[in-house]
Amino acid sequence: NLFFYISLRNYLYLVNALVVIIFTCYSMVVVDGFIVYFFEKVDMLFWYTTIPPLGVTIQTIYSLWFLNVKKYSPRIYKFVVIVILVYAIWFVSKFFLSFPVVQPVNTLQALLSFFIMGFVGIKVGKAGNKFGYYIALTYFIYFLLVLAEAAYINTGKPAYLLGFSYSGYATVIEALALSFLLSKRFEWEKEEIEQAKALAQKQLLDSTLENERIVRDQNIILEKKVDARTFELKAEKEKSDQLLLNILPEETAEELKMHGKAQARIYNMVTVLFTDFQGFTGISEKLSPSELVEEIDGFFSAFDRILDKYNIEKIKTVGDAYIAVAGVPRPNPNHAFDAVEAALEFRAFVEQKKAEKIAQGKIPFEIRIGIHSGTVVAGIVGIKKFAYDIWGDAVNIASRMESSGEIGKINISQATYMLVKDRYNCTYRGKIFAKNKGDVDMYFVERSGEK
Repeated sequence: NLFFYISLRNYLYLVNALVVIIFTCYSMVVVDGFIVYFFEKVDMLFWYTTIPPLGVTIQTIYSLWFLNVKKYSPRIYKFVVIVILVYAIWFVSKFFLSFPVVQPVNTLQALLSFFIMGFVGIKVGKAGNKFGYYIALTYFIYFLLVLAEAAYINTGKPAYLLGFSYSGYATVIEALALSFLLSKRFEWEKEEIEQAKALAQKQLLDSTLENERIVRDQNIILEKKVDARTFELKAEKEKSDQLLLNILPEETAEELKMHGKAQARIYNMVTVLFTDFQGFTGISEKLSPSELVEEIDGFFSAFDRILDKYNIEKIKTVGDAYIAVAGVPRPNPNHAFDAVEAALEFRAFVEQKKAEKIAQGKIPFEIRIGIHSGTVVAGIVGIKKFAYDIWGDAVNIASRMESSGEIGKINISQATYMLVKDRYNCTYRGKIFAKNKGDVDMYFVERSGEK
């Protein structure tokens, strides 16, 4: 027991070693009395009345500790603790009492301890500690052997086995049984520890797998949220890009997004197209604001669709004026033809709406269109409310072509005429005065075969 205590640092082995020492002393003094061979003057009566109550008290404490009674049966634990306190009081008190008083009480204490330990062992065993039953069995055998010893002392029967007293057998059996149970407890505790480790590892593994599942599920949810948010952002980006393209040409918009600004560029040969409604001010006075906006929106939306057809860049609208340019921002060798074709479709649309308004008894809108080909500078300026625009004398001349034209006619300059004359029949108007430009050669353009 001392060796196990030194190796394992388990105090149960140390206490059990003390119990074995007490058994040895009990055997030497109480049972056999051969201590006198070593110590002739020893007070046998003193030790005879001292060792049994001391041994019973220590055995009770050891059993209480060994069985872990406090865990398995707290109420019984409290009761046994009280019994041990009573034993301690008795152990001190007996030094002041006579032998005739002490001996019967010691005997009663021993018998009471047998019953208490048996009862505690059975209760603890039922509560789940399998050592309880072994302790109860040990003290039951011990009790039977002590009864046999008492019977032999009083009647001479039953006879000793091999010359050894029954008390000696009881002492040896108890010592061996307690030592055996202590060794088994070590084995069972080791098994329990291994099982607890295995259970803890399984729980850890299960917890890890569960955490992995939770993380995986969370990742899936997060990925779905990210995908949904990415889709939303992509849709919003497409909307913003489309909105930007409605304001700026694609090349200019990309340059602006990439660099934060866009360089203005010179285009040596483009065709600028101006339109204006005749008598717009007078007609607008006869319409409500919402009706006026609806009318203008109908015309300009149709013009936008026509420009898309011919890849012509819309520049802006100013009141009832509509300005566009062909050959910007992508150079286009057919810029003049595309501008004239778009102008012809503008005029056709306006003529169709004119017929509808007349049939409804309403005042129709009528249009003038002017076209000029030349050099412009195109780009955006400023840092707020970007707007793509064109500048240069070609813009001014195109404006004069429109203002110097006639209702329902497409008025083009000499420069544009030189570019389209081989495809369209044009009527020379002569030199027409244009504000700030003087006399300028002008032509009405018609479709091929028209005059």
